[in-house]
Amino acid sequence: MNGGDYFNRNPAEATAIGAIRWDPDWTAERAEAEFRARLAATRARLADKYKDDSIEIELFFRVGKEACDTREHPGTPRLIEQLRAAARPVLGQELAETGARAATDLEIFCRQGGVATVAFGPGVIPSGPAARGQPGGAHSDEEGISVAGIVRVAGVCAALAMATCGLAD
Repeated sequence: MNGGDYFNRNPAEATAIGAIRWDPDWTAERAEAEFRARLAATRARLADKYKDDSIEIELFFRVGKEACDTREHPGTPRLIEQLRAAARPVLGQELAETGARAATDLEIFCRQGGVATVAFGPGVIPSGPAARGQPGGAHSDEEGISVAGIVRVAGVCAALAMATCGLAD
């Protein structure tokens, strides 16, 4: 966030720069439209609150690189099936394929290295704010992961490595 020339003066203009993550089934166009709608609502609230219809909010939306859906790699479906097969005996249940608003290096491995990738790990324990129905969870101040969850993930990863190397039935 950048605005104004001194800490105790209200700026006539301010700039916010950031990253927007969107759901795996969204397009960049849908993310932009959703964000523009939110900004329009914010602008309307500010104009009403300050009785100032001259307030402007502009959005410059840029996708810095082509999106890389790692599911499009030809080896990913096989990797997903191998992971599911390795997880069944360890977890005692089927893994569901899901998506998330997350930033990982998986797309770099996929695009640059040509490697099939999949994200898998322990679920975040919703302690603290998330347990109270407030924002929280992954990468929040009160994030937590159980030791049992880490042990289960390690067991699945070991089973997957053994199966991939031909060391398990």
